[in-house]
Amino acid sequence: GGGWRGAPKGCCGGRLNNSTWASGLPLFGFETSPALYPWPFLTPLPVSSNRITYYFRTHFDWSGSTEGVTLTASNYIDDGAVFYLNGREAGRVRMPANPVLFDSLALSQSPEGIVDVVALSASNLITGDNVLAVEVHQGSPISSDIVFGMTLDAHRSSPANLTIIHNANGTVTVSWSEPGYTLQEASNVTGPWTSSATQTSPVTLTPGGMRRFFRLSQP
Repeated sequence: GGGWRGAPKGCCGGRLNNSTWASGLPLFGFETSPALYPWPFLTPLPVSSNRITYYFRTHFDWSGSTEGVTLTASNYIDDGAVFYLNGREAGRVRMPANPVLFDSLALSQSPEGIVDVVALSASNLITGDNVLAVEVHQGSPISSDIVFGMTLDAHRSSPANLTIIHNANGTVTVSWSEPGYTLQEASNVTGPWTSSATQTSPVTLTPGGMRRFFRLSQP
């Protein structure tokens, strides 16, 4: 990703002033086997005994609506991490489920040079300036290395349009525009809903004597 600010001490929540933090480009850290990573270590970080956690922050701008947005982070992390978006936790990698403190250890060591792909919660995404923060935790107080690098991808899903056409021969044609949806039907608008026998758009049906309702469901 782009420029980040980092510090050996700090806090990832909120919009604190991090102007005094050192800045740099990933990969960050120190690695005893750097050849296992496809990218160079552009910002070296010292590794010292009993330093468990390293903190990183960056900003990005989001324009338009936040509805239907999914965030995916691709990371090099040694060993565990907690992600925050605008001060609220958005995801974890190899960290315990209980509240994480500055001295919390990662659950396990990371596989060297392997990308961790994490779906981050976008519930706190806002239009305009956003603050993305990551705290990287060591798996041992005597760990010999620390690695952090991240790219963030955002995708906005398009709303699916369901079209129902009543044909002259008494059949009904149901069609939809977006892949990844399941066509469901019911005899009452409140359900229960069941998946239709045919899931390829368009679907031509013979209604019969009862009313039938249709909807699209996304897994």
